[in-house]
Amino acid sequence: MRTSNGSKVVRELDTWLGLGRRAYARASCEQEFATECDHRGLSGSRTIGAKDCRLHGCSTWRPAATGAPVHPISIPDSEKLWGEGFNFHILSVGTLKAPKDHATLIRAFALLPESLSAKLIILGEGQLRGELEDLIRELGLQDKVHLPGFMIDPSPWFRSADLFVLSSLYEGFGNVIVEALECGVPVVSTDCPSGPAEILDHGRIGKLVPIRDQESLSRAMTASYFEEHDRRVLMDRAKDFSIERISVQYLDYFWSE
Repeated sequence: MRTSNGSKVVRELDTWLGLGRRAYARASCEQEFATECDHRGLSGSRTIGAKDCRLHGCSTWRPAATGAPVHPISIPDSEKLWGEGFNFHILSVGTLKAPKDHATLIRAFALLPESLSAKLIILGEGQLRGELEDLIRELGLQDKVHLPGFMIDPSPWFRSADLFVLSSLYEGFGNVIVEALECGVPVVSTDCPSGPAEILDHGRIGKLVPIRDQESLSRAMTASYFEEHDRRVLMDRAKDFSIERISVQYLDYFWSE
């Protein structure tokens, strides 16, 4: 439902901004943001996924960038997280469940050239931990692939990663891609519905590969290692999904009615 009461939306904008900054400091941010909007009779302003957004005729995305300051991480601190002797730090973040398809990511990682001296960290917890650990052992990757579990604050991992990879079969949006871009980290993602292609501007900002394709995923990760990346371009793209910019887009959306 849209509202044509533009003045009401204007009065609510400051509330949205304040709420967004507070809410996005917590894991329950999206639910709180949507619930508050519903309580205020602004159901059209709920945070919505890419598919829902298109169904409602709105081209506005959900806010995902936290706006938190990004500070470089020291080499000693990085080595505490990743261990010594690795030149290519690859990060993935997501619940260990089937839709995230971490098995394809692990198999793709196994295809990387040894010369890259890569290490893969998958942050998250879930029901497939046992299966993924078995796969890691089967491929002989125990020293190169780690599953540290769920982290309340994954920012040190983002800030020390050389590449972020999303291997999902589908997504509601792909907030973790925005988090990686916000830290200036290059991204390789499956071209799954819905969100990654839009966030990465259909391949301009990051690489997109087919789902369940370990060879293509491995090639994209290898190519990323050898390419130069402009961190400022990546960080600027993340700002397109900030609370401030998305709120203005919501205003434009409501005023158009």
